Amino acid sequence: MQTFTLAGPAADEAVVGALPRGMLLIDLRDALAVGAEPTVLVIFQVVGLQTLLDALPVEAAEILLARLTLRLADELGRDARAYRPRREEFAALLPVAGAERKLDRARSGLVEAAKPYRLSVLHGSALLPAEATSEIEALERVDERLFTQTVTPAYRRRGDRVRLPAVAPAC
Repeated sequence: MQTFTLAGPAADEAVVGALPRGMLLIDLRDALAVGAEPTVLVIFQVVGLQTLLDALPVEAAEILLARLTLRLADELGRDARAYRPRREEFAALLPVAGAERKLDRARSGLVEAAKPYRLSVLHGSALLPAEATSEIEALERVDERLFTQTVTPAYRRRGDRVRLPAVAPAC
């Protein structure tokens, strides 16, 4: 399998899509290794994307996904890697330096790339390896932070999945 690094020459690969969830897990393992450089894991959830993709003709859905992927690549830069763990989500691993600025630009870029459709983008992030010791723990930490943006406190208390709001780091 050919790897996908976010960069200008890799833009053609981005049209096909970002790396799958399996590659994210492999790269997370590397990011959590002893002595690894600090890295930010982020998941962007494009609210409403799943419904929109289901409603669009296949060709239009593929064009929209390509446009979103390319915009994410442009905003995150050459030193990041992007993944598509789920149909309505994008994930990325990027260096800590400049991460906050890149995350803001990526989030705005995804909304802009989705025009004329009115979609919103939420994100959760975690600093690795400081905030997690395993791939699953890293994904859970990011998911908790993403989840606190998507539901009200009353909803979090219902059902069998009780989650407490987590304080996200600066990035």
